[in-house]
Amino acid sequence: MRFTWLTGDIDWMAYGAKWVSKKMNNGDFDYAIVMELTNMFDAVGEEEIKQSDNTDKYHVTLSVVAPSELTDYHKTLCDDGNFEDHTWEWQVEFASSEGIEAKVFGESSNNARELMKQARKEAEKIELLFGFYMDRPQNAIGSNGWDFIKGDVMAGLQRQTA
Repeated sequence: MRFTWLTGDIDWMAYGAKWVSKKMNNGDFDYAIVMELTNMFDAVGEEEIKQSDNTDKYHVTLSVVAPSELTDYHKTLCDDGNFEDHTWEWQVEFASSEGIEAKVFGESSNNARELMKQARKEAEKIELLFGFYMDRPQNAIGSNGWDFIKGDVMAGLQRQTA
């Protein structure tokens, strides 16, 4: 799967960046997969990483973002209040930066390029098995990916009390 630049530093290996897949559709709505690479030495600090159990320099995550699934409340959080007037990529980045996304893959390594290659292969699986990835719990109270792309992180708790 191919990804295009979304946001981040030009020196992405030193400071991290985000890339976005093509627009995809699951039959009900459009979505994109966002790949984010984080240089943990830059984000947390080299000394802190060296003192931890995981000393990998890079971490990559894949997240599903579906701008059309955001609630009206979340759409009003954008600076100008005109969420629908922005480009698809802007809407994806807005949702991702606000954390309105379902994390579907995460891995760490000291080799950024191999890590991103692994993430692209995983993204192909996500596209084929989209519903299965979204059905997975995203938190300890049972909220799943479908809940997270709407910004409803408490949905699992509400289902359990119903």
